[in-house]
Amino acid sequence: MRQLAEFESESQARRLSEALTGSKMPASVTRTRSGRFALWVHDDAHLDDARAFIDSFRANPDHPRYAELAKRASEDAKRAAREDKRLQRRTERIRSRMQRQTGRIGSVTLALIVLCTGIFILMQIHPSIIYMLTFAGFKPVGNGQLIYTGLEPILHGQIWRLVTPALMHGGMGHSGQALVFGLVHLGFNMWWLKDLGTIIEHLHHSWYFLVMVLVIAVVSHVLQFVMAPTSLFLGMSGVVYGLFAFLWVRGRFDPAYPFRFRPEIVVLMLAWLAIGFFGTMHIANWVHLGGLVTGAVWGLATSGWFGRKLRAL
Repeated sequence: MRQLAEFESESQARRLSEALTGSKMPASVTRTRSGRFALWVHDDAHLDDARAFIDSFRANPDHPRYAELAKRASEDAKRAAREDKRLQRRTERIRSRMQRQTGRIGSVTLALIVLCTGIFILMQIHPSIIYMLTFAGFKPVGNGQLIYTGLEPILHGQIWRLVTPALMHGGMGHSGQALVFGLVHLGFNMWWLKDLGTIIEHLHHSWYFLVMVLVIAVVSHVLQFVMAPTSLFLGMSGVVYGLFAFLWVRGRFDPAYPFRFRPEIVVLMLAWLAIGFFGTMHIANWVHLGGLVTGAVWGLATSGWFGRKLRAL
């Protein structure tokens, strides 16, 4: 912020301040100790242009251009005030909804956790159920061998396969190691689902959350199939990445949104995604990336950012 000039007349200083602001060079006026009125430009990058503007103003202060610029600044200020009130009302409404539901796990979130846990238990009892729920078709032919049938099951009406890979956790086999891996896989994903899903259900609506889960699951599974057609992928982690990305992006681009991630959580999630792609672990990386991108696009599209940019033009 830099002082440009001083004026004896407050009305002249304020008129020039409004004209500068209308020219996209925000300015303001303060009273000095000597009783004069100081004109300040807010951004030092505008200093030279603002000084040239003042010289032009002093040469012809009655030019209609300055009245038009002052009018534009006044209209912009009123529009910004209306937007601030709208955002404030929206924030208060969302916070009120969250306060009423604090401590309660979301109903759809709980149903998904119960469903995933039930399917995990069923997979330990009847491992063959996995072949009914995978995205691409696989048929066991003995000795641990599988016949890959691709999209044939989906094309013949088994459309639940678009979503059901997200409901399965763990892997094949009855070994203790496979069971431990499955429990860790299930527990980690359900922990994130409980937190992220409950937040979204409380901020929006259970049906909104359910639709989001279905869309993220379908998009991330399709991407994984396109990039790695014969891969056998399971788990809720793609949906978890989508929910995370939605909350992260919505919080960054929607001033009224009452939820923000701590920076270390964002770093952790993105680092784990990168490790999956560049590490040696067998992870369905395209599911994670598909979920992340889908959630981020959803968050940006619903944040009002595009509308604000258009109104600012």
